[in-house]
Amino acid sequence: MDDGVAIAVIVMAVPIILLTGLVSMLVLGNVYILLGSVSLLLIVLGAVMLTGRGSGIVAGINHMSAAERTGYYLPRLSKAVGMFLLSWSVLPVAIAIGTTAVGVSLTIGIAVTAWTLWYCNTRCRIPSRT
Repeated sequence: MDDGVAIAVIVMAVPIILLTGLVSMLVLGNVYILLGSVSLLLIVLGAVMLTGRGSGIVAGINHMSAAERTGYYLPRLSKAVGMFLLSWSVLPVAIAIGTTAVGVSLTIGIAVTAWTLWYCNTRCRIPSRT
């Protein structure tokens, strides 16, 4: 399967998974299904991004011109965003558990967010040769 087709299938499956979880939560009164589907979605997207080929769904990259894209290491950028998504996939599970894991998960998520912003803006750029 082509990378673009795989990403399109995942992007099309996302609303279906979320709506299924929302409807089942409303019908059954069980929030665990919704939290599990959000966590599963983040895990799947994170795994796709960790392959280094999902840079097309990174916000901002798909709007850049071809000349601007050459200024970034796209596989490295994709892997960094994959790590970001995987770190946040723990939060819905922590909310479902309902213990102090929520605070730990939020702390880790915020730290990984700060690292991702720094890494993508410094280490994923190709240095200019001028």
